[in-house]
Amino acid sequence: MKAEKVICPFTGEAKARKVFVYSEPPPGEIRFKPIKDEKYYREIWQFALSRHYMSVHCMNLSDLYDGAYVDANYQDIEGLRESFERIIGLPPERSDNAGRIEHINTFLQERFQRPFLL
Repeated sequence: MKAEKVICPFTGEAKARKVFVYSEPPPGEIRFKPIKDEKYYREIWQFALSRHYMSVHCMNLSDLYDGAYVDANYQDIEGLRESFERIIGLPPERSDNAGRIEHINTFLQERFQRPFLL
């Protein structure tokens, strides 16, 4: 899937630039299952206004957290739960997620001039 134009699912903005194209898995990417009859292809786009990124691909990720992925990264579903609890328990200054939410909230407040609860 080669995208000629992308639209931000949050803001509707369409001004973006393609910053990366992957025609094969980048070094270090873990492969858990073969992609049958599919060529590997991903594009990373960056939006001009919000400056955030979006990945465009045709991969079926519906079962990403099943089986081999969980086993390789978390050992089992309890390991996944423990990892989640550890991440959401981080203080804001140590959390990538807190920074992302702050960026999104600031962006929305500046553009729409009303508070959002995120």
